[in-house]
Amino acid sequence: MTVDSVSLQQITPPKSVTDAYAAAQNAQIKVSTEKNLLEAAQVSAQQQVVQAEAKAKANDSLNKSLTTNVLKQNYIDTLAKLAASGNVVVVPEGFGGIVNVK
Repeated sequence: MTVDSVSLQQITPPKSVTDAYAAAQNAQIKVSTEKNLLEAAQVSAQQQVVQAEAKAKANDSLNKSLTTNVLKQNYIDTLAKLAASGNVVVVPEGFGGIVNVK
């Protein structure tokens, strides 16, 4: 006797096999999700570092540009703004502070 062909139809694996396959797929999806979250957190951290470095450079430049003459001129300009708006400005003798009008 010779068998020429065999046809298998509607093969259903046991539930334990399908459950194990589904669990493996879910685990792989979770791993991918966690990797994506980690990469996003790393990118965000790098952006914050770059922003902090840029802010530090800007503050350093501003600090270097604030000479005594610049501060005095800013003080005088602020007093002029206050006077122009009709406010009474009282400046104690020897006052060397900074006036800030917003």
